[in-house]
Amino acid sequence: MTPSGTIDHVVANAGIAIDDEVFSYDGTASPSLVHLGHKLMPKPTGPEYPSKPPNLKTVEVNLHGALYTTKLAMHTFIKQNGTDGPTPSQTDTSLTLIGSGAAFLDCPRGVQYQSTKWGARGIMHGLRRTAHYHNSRVNMISPW
Repeated sequence: MTPSGTIDHVVANAGIAIDDEVFSYDGTASPSLVHLGHKLMPKPTGPEYPSKPPNLKTVEVNLHGALYTTKLAMHTFIKQNGTDGPTPSQTDTSLTLIGSGAAFLDCPRGVQYQSTKWGARGIMHGLRRTAHYHNSRVNMISPW
């Protein structure tokens, strides 16, 4: 917060990467085996092969956290600068989202993490063309 009580810059720096269970096999052993890709895996058939829901903590932290931070930042920027603009009386405000190389490149076995970082790109692309009406900028940094 500035000495005048305004918030001029917000960084959405949410990011965790836990074991991704989206495409992991969670059934019980079976004598019947099939080739899945280059691996010999148990054939999933019958009720003895329940699939448990994936742990979505990565989505909750990385994507939901970025969306909540974005909502609060834009709310604050608009409250400070008003809805008519851009005008010279508005203060310069900025939202920076933290992405990753995963927002651009394939990440084997990282479906949730990669999805959330692509989601951060989506937030940036969705806001950057209209945020200037409130004298705000929206950017993303993607460490490689």
